[in-house]
Amino acid sequence: MDKNTLKISKLKKQLSNMSTDELVKLIVESYKLSKKVRDLVNIKFKGEEGLNEVFEAYRTKIKNEFFPNRGFGKLRVGIVKKAVSDFKSICRDNNLILEAMIFSVEMGVEFINRFGDIDEDMVDYMAETFDSIVSFINKKDSYDLFEKYQDRLKAIITDTEGAGCWGINDSFKVSYLDLKWLEDGSS
Repeated sequence: MDKNTLKISKLKKQLSNMSTDELVKLIVESYKLSKKVRDLVNIKFKGEEGLNEVFEAYRTKIKNEFFPNRGFGKLRVGIVKKAVSDFKSICRDNNLILEAMIFSVEMGVEFINRFGDIDEDMVDYMAETFDSIVSFINKKDSYDLFEKYQDRLKAIITDTEGAGCWGINDSFKVSYLDLKWLEDGSS
C-alpha cells in the first residue's frame, strides 16, 4: 500500500465524521471517476439485475477482443485479463466469476478453431486462466461448481485436440487432472 494512502480504519473514521450530503457528494464524484466504482454501485443498488448487466458488459468486452462486430479480433491479452480481473474484484458470485474466466478461455478456443493459431501471450493467458479455474473450484471446495462446469472444461480440452498452439491442449489436460473430484472417481 502506498504510504500516502489512507488505511481502512482511518478512512472509516473520516467517513463517519462526514454529513450525509458530504457522503453523497463523495460517492457521486467516485461514481463519475471510476468505471469499477460505477459497476459496484450499480450492483449494490440494482441487485441481481445490476449484476447481470455488469456481467454482460464485461462479457462483451472479452468477446470483442476475439470477435468484434466489425473487423478482426485484436486478442490483446491485457484487455481480456483486465476485464476478468476487474469483474472478479467487484463480484461476489462464484458462478459468475467462473463464467467470466471460462468464457475468456472459450473465446480463445473458438478463435483457434476458426483461424488456426494465436500468439503465445494469449496461449499463456488461456493456460494460466484454465489453471486458475481449476484452483478456484478446488479452493471453494464445491462439488456443485465442479459438476456445473465439468462439461465445459472437458469441451475446452476436446476442442483444442490437434491444435498446434504452443501445447495448449496438453496444458489444459494437466490442469484438469488437478481437479480434486477426479481422484475419487466422481467424474
